[in-house]
Amino acid sequence: MLHLVTIVSVFVILSIATIPTTFADQDPTIVLNKEGSAIPGCEETDDCFVPSTVTINVGGEVVWKNVDRTYHSATSGIIRDGGPDGIFDSGLFPPGEEFSHTFDAPGEYPYYCIVHPWMRGLVIVQEAVDDTPSVQPYVNVEGNFFMEFPEGWTVQSMDSTDQPNVIATNPTADIIPSNITLHINEAGNNTLNSIRESRIANLEGLA
Repeated sequence: MLHLVTIVSVFVILSIATIPTTFADQDPTIVLNKEGSAIPGCEETDDCFVPSTVTINVGGEVVWKNVDRTYHSATSGIIRDGGPDGIFDSGLFPPGEEFSHTFDAPGEYPYYCIVHPWMRGLVIVQEAVDDTPSVQPYVNVEGNFFMEFPEGWTVQSMDSTDQPNVIATNPTADIIPSNITLHINEAGNNTLNSIRESRIANLEGLA
């Protein structure tokens, strides 16, 4: 349930930290097999597949594009360990075609071309990193009033009356001192929550 909180004051200093979307859709990672890689030699410079090693997050997709003049494959596994391991296998695909695979589990995924075994590559899949800034957004209002927003709160706007609108999910609040009144109403009721006091209010994390 979304709630809207409005802080009213004569003067407002607003600081906003950007909160990125951790699990936003990732663009596919493109891997090309080097032109001429069907002939031994590219393994010496580790560029039979370009790039030979890619790192993606869980849920990421790798697309292999055949830009050479002959058939190739992208087959998971290691030849000396028995060859294909069944995780992914493009089969032979012709020049100008491509193959893609989405990786749903972290780990390292070596692969090779089944008809040109010197062609080897590696996909490293890592857990998605939460890169939310450690410094939370805050609104510091003149008159010894301070409010710190917990993770997940985003300052949406500030109108001409210096009222910053803040939206969050299931917020809870502890008011210090206790004689400050905090009114919480659901967004959409044409009412705004308001704190009209030059004191200190600490908002705890999301419920």
